[in-house]
Amino acid sequence: MLKAIDPGKRRLGWATWADGDKKPKSGFFDLRAKTEGESYSETRKIMLGFIKRGDDIVMEMPMLPRGVSIASRLALFGIRAIVMQVAFDVGAKVEEVGISQWRSWCLGVTMPPKSIVKKEARRRWLKERAKQEVEARGWGKITDDEAEAMLMLCWLRAQRDYNYAFKTRPRLLPPSMNVKTISP
Repeated sequence: MLKAIDPGKRRLGWATWADGDKKPKSGFFDLRAKTEGESYSETRKIMLGFIKRGDDIVMEMPMLPRGVSIASRLALFGIRAIVMQVAFDVGAKVEEVGISQWRSWCLGVTMPPKSIVKKEARRRWLKERAKQEVEARGWGKITDDEAEAMLMLCWLRAQRDYNYAFKTRPRLLPPSMNVKTISP
């Protein structure tokens, strides 16, 4: 089964796509805990129930932009390590994807418009854009954590299935990417 994991410090978005399903399923796991150790313990329990032998998993690489606290970085790398270890133990395959890779493929953009300058507004724009893309694909209205996991899953499926890759493209192309057809 194809699976995607969008790790976060508080919530972990997930998506699955089984053979024969017309669209992916998604959700999120709440990782909020009182202590760092409790968070890692809960993540491990969740991953032991989520990851199965033979799964083909894509997971977003941890981002390390300026301004991210050491605590946040450690939490993201801790979650990454747990996912990798559980996948290894049960016999699942994990591929990491950079945020720009899947956004470029699935959204047609990697950055918000330059007119949006505030960091939080830029982050929100990208998350809303992911939710809009999922809705445009007919996959429903969901959280941004789920939307990003679903689009990473779309990217993974395109890597594994040429026919799917050929017919998949962003449904909401930004104006700069509108393609004009030239007649002979």
